[in-house]
Amino acid sequence: MKRILVAGLVAVAAMLVAAPAGAQDTSEVHVLHGIPGVTVDVYVNGEATLPAFEPETVAGPLELPAGDYQIEIFAAGADPEADTAVIDVTAPIPGGESISVIAHLDAEGNPTLGAFVNDLSEIDAGNGRVTVRHTAAAPAVDIVAGGEAVAGLDGIENGGESAAILPAGDYMTGIAAAGTTEVLVEAPITVVEGVNLVVYAIGSLDDGSFALLTQTFDGLGGEAEAEADPPEQINAGDSGLAADSGSTGVVVAVVGLGVVLALGLLAVPAAVRLSRRD
Repeated sequence: MKRILVAGLVAVAAMLVAAPAGAQDTSEVHVLHGIPGVTVDVYVNGEATLPAFEPETVAGPLELPAGDYQIEIFAAGADPEADTAVIDVTAPIPGGESISVIAHLDAEGNPTLGAFVNDLSEIDAGNGRVTVRHTAAAPAVDIVAGGEAVAGLDGIENGGESAAILPAGDYMTGIAAAGTTEVLVEAPITVVEGVNLVVYAIGSLDDGSFALLTQTFDGLGGEAEAEADPPEQINAGDSGLAADSGSTGVVVAVVGLGVVLALGLLAVPAAVRLSRRD
């Protein structure tokens, strides 16, 4: 139900302005544009709030007050008086959550909106969390390693997510069609202690625009333990997932167009005002 309540929260893309001082019951909201090659104009409650919002971009966080917002999304440069919006929704925004919103393709390749509540719960010392969100025009997928699906990161359908707690370290993983082990995309990752690494699959396998975007939430670690050597393996079904000690940082595998990952807030003219309907 929580995801239903936040459906259409791409409004966040149109809300990159400060929330009113003293606003109560707010959520921390991030927005991602996961439709490769499509720049859009976003209108909120009839106002052109975010023109030329570019794809493969991450923005936020923003403290956003709870309320109902009408969101219209047009192709960049369209006339809102004469043209039909690609997306037109009135969306309720809940309070008290960390939310990520992404404009993406559904399994059939049509533009849609997805909203996810970010897991900021504590992670045991020495471990990190990996969250995989399927927002690409592709069938259900498994994350595989060592010839097996990684436990907890399998059977992920478009619009869905799966998460797993893993020991900190660098790992060689790949993406395969659910129920298979043939790697379609190499996607090695780095798991950092106390961090939730969120990986979004975006684009389309059919047209070669498939790519990955990442987002991180840190400061989630439990009490530190005595320093230990990096783990050698993690559970991946019945076989171990060997750590690749030669790689550093979060490595993002890309097919086709590649990933442009831009962190930070998008600039919006100060004169733009976001109205809210309680």
